Amino acid sequence: METIFTSLHILDLDNDWVKEKEVPASFAPFILDTLEYAQANEKNKAYMVHNEHTQVVSCIRQMVLEPENWQAYAQSIANKCLESEKLAQAKIYRMGSAIKKGSLVQTLVKKRKMNTFIWSQKLNIRNG
Repeated sequence: METIFTSLHILDLDNDWVKEKEVPASFAPFILDTLEYAQANEKNKAYMVHNEHTQVVSCIRQMVLEPENWQAYAQSIANKCLESEKLAQAKIYRMGSAIKKGSLVQTLVKKRKMNTFIWSQKLNIRNG
């Protein structure tokens, strides 16, 4: 499995911004282990795209077609994630709940010559 790119974005709902951070070298084994686990785990199900015309699906498709422009597409996905989290926060605000703070990790990997896929995970930050 060959990593084409990995990005790490901090999503700050309180201040309404997204910031890309350098991916620590220590993340590489974690990311590869998680991908290998996901592939080997028969209980995991492949995500089914319900709408081909969403911003995120479009960005992922463009990442695969234009890997040299991955940063712009990864930033667009992170921005969309922030907007989605703001909408979700607005819905649950009255219940006294809050969206967990976290970061977004996105990785595009190549597995064999014709099989490319992206992995994205929000890492939650816990207080305490």
